[in-house]
Amino acid sequence: MRIFNKSLAVAACVAAVTFGAVAPPAYAGVTLYENANYDWGPTMPTGETRDLGWMSDRASSIKNHNHNCSWRYFEDIGHTGRNFASSSDFNYLRGLSHAGLHWGETWDDRISSIKKEWCYN
Repeated sequence: MRIFNKSLAVAACVAAVTFGAVAPPAYAGVTLYENANYDWGPTMPTGETRDLGWMSDRASSIKNHNHNCSWRYFEDIGHTGRNFASSSDFNYLRGLSHAGLHWGETWDDRISSIKKEWCYN
């Protein structure tokens, strides 16, 4: 069995090198992407993320991996500032312009912290 597991691990590494990527593991949180349409530079916060670090003010799309959970997205670190809650995916945050923003502002490149709002089964 141990040889089989090692062979499987080697095969997965070869597939990653050959095809450029491996399917991501099952994940119950959200993934933020630096570009629209879920492209480039994902970071996967779980639960409460008080500071997205290098990804702060860079997200242009959001993929929610469990639509039974709603997340609250904040403009500033530490779960402060203007915010909105949603259980949806957003392929381009430039199209999201409500939720307490001023006229002409969007949520593109604005999110700095995230908190899980609620989940149900």
